[in-house]
Amino acid sequence: MTNFGVLRMPNRFGDLVVEKMWAPALRSVPGQDVLAAATFDGGLSLVHTRVAGTEGLLARMVEILDTE
Repeated sequence: MTNFGVLRMPNRFGDLVVEKMWAPALRSVPGQDVLAAATFDGGLSLVHTRVAGTEGLLARMVEILDTE
């Protein structure tokens, strides 16, 4: 699990509005999962990468977070 935490950046740059900031998608090795998290402007983003890793892991994490 990687966690960039709360990204403290402006959500506007002139006319450009940043709606979402994604956590980095890191390359995993066979049999391992990488979950990356970042929070920006009050929203959480999660990215799951895997090579023969756990099917459905990201969906399960979202399920757990939705119950909190």
